[in-house]
Amino acid sequence: EEEETKYAPKELDNSHYRLLGSWKEAEWRQTDPPTIPIADQFPDGVFPVGEIMEYTNENSYRTSSAEKKELEVLMNYDYQALRKAAECHRQVRRWAQSYIKPGNRLIDIVETLEAKNLELIQANKLEAGQAFPTGISIND
Repeated sequence: EEEETKYAPKELDNSHYRLLGSWKEAEWRQTDPPTIPIADQFPDGVFPVGEIMEYTNENSYRTSSAEKKELEVLMNYDYQALRKAAECHRQVRRWAQSYIKPGNRLIDIVETLEAKNLELIQANKLEAGQAFPTGISIND
């Protein structure tokens, strides 16, 4: 008999952090700490859509032009790749907010976050990986 995967609740209270909102309760397909690759969570290859901004002013023709609408369809592969990366970022960021504590060495934080990114995105040379190094700073 297979053991049922225990998913972490998406809700996360960040009220003890200044200027950091809490995560609301929602459907979540990840463990805590995150171990399930993003592609395994969305086997159909359709990743969550974030905020959609409508074109305005001189760019509003892009929503009514048949040519631009067809181009949108052709760009779907690229959009799904970007949405996959965004979902990885969202999950690692959520986990980082519970993982990072005062007193942790910065190098340990960065190396752990970068390793988690590569694990969840299933790094594969140019097909999937890290776009740029983790940026970190100390506010004195």
